[in-house]
Amino acid sequence: MSDVSRTDSTRIKTLLPVVRNIAFFSICGFAALVVLSELGVDIVPLLAGAGVLGIAIGFGAQTLVKDYLNGFIIILENLLKVDDVVRIGDRIGLVELITLRKVQLRNLDGTVHTIPHSEISVVDNLTRDYGYYLTDIGVAYKEDVDEVCRILEDVDREMREDEEFSELILEPIEIFGLDEFADSALNIKVRLKTGLTGFGQ
Repeated sequence: MSDVSRTDSTRIKTLLPVVRNIAFFSICGFAALVVLSELGVDIVPLLAGAGVLGIAIGFGAQTLVKDYLNGFIIILENLLKVDDVVRIGDRIGLVELITLRKVQLRNLDGTVHTIPHSEISVVDNLTRDYGYYLTDIGVAYKEDVDEVCRILEDVDREMREDEEFSELILEPIEIFGLDEFADSALNIKVRLKTGLTGFGQ
């Protein structure tokens, strides 16, 4: 699946529940007014009363209103989508659900974090368009570091030529070289640009 079609798919998964909920409540409200009108009830006072009630609720539930306003902005600006891996505050996880009021994340151990939009100030999207897999390769002190780097490049080239991995590895491996003299190994830092969604980004 191409990057564009994958992005479109997750965007639809994000927006569809929100649009469905807005449409459902709008239709229900309109239907209720039509039914009352057909029963001979004067709906003008009801509309006026609803406006006053809405203002009162707005003052009494400012956090809830902030949730919805922030949620609308987050969804409109496409800051995150369903299936993105994001960090919000000290929480990190896979986005499973977005509504106008909250974001639901599931982390690696299966814990579900529900975060109201009013509490979101910064969103770190770890898989927007692409991600990086950054890791250290540990080798014995006796090994030739230059030779190890050449082997890593050969393995990367073979993986990118393999049909199973060719669409997942977006660019050749980046080898930053010897990064650390650890207790029992030499650590070589490498980075892969990948289209995979996951917690290893």
